[in-house]
Amino acid sequence: MKLTYVIRMISSWFARVVYERDEWDVNLARAAHSIDIRLGIFLHLIRLTIWASRRILWVLMHAGHAVSCFMLRQMEYDADTYETKLAGSEAFARTTAKFQNLSAAGAWASHKMTESWKNRRLPQNLPAFISVSVKNIPAEMKKEAG
Repeated sequence: MKLTYVIRMISSWFARVVYERDEWDVNLARAAHSIDIRLGIFLHLIRLTIWASRRILWVLMHAGHAVSCFMLRQMEYDADTYETKLAGSEAFARTTAKFQNLSAAGAWASHKMTESWKNRRLPQNLPAFISVSVKNIPAEMKKEAG
């Protein structure tokens, strides 16, 4: 888990470096366009180098994201395996079905809250609203969740 956290933090740093522009970028671009052509070429080469390094970081960002997704899937698989070993396969099947129903109820409740927000009304207790919503889920939403 700690390694996954570290990889995700590094990937988010890569994303920030790749996609966000700061004052240095703006000033460099402005200077490259407004200065003498000989010095402007040098500044454009610096900008090209920065662009290339951001492309490399973009590849590393996506590689880190893929690795962390694989690791998260593996952690979920391990957690399901341990739940099955600890509680038994019947309990695992019941909790999985309950999670699917709660997920569908959450989607249904979100849809209903969007509709009720038009009248400026929202439920006071969201978990209780989702719990009650389990009984009111349309059949097609249950199929999508399952």
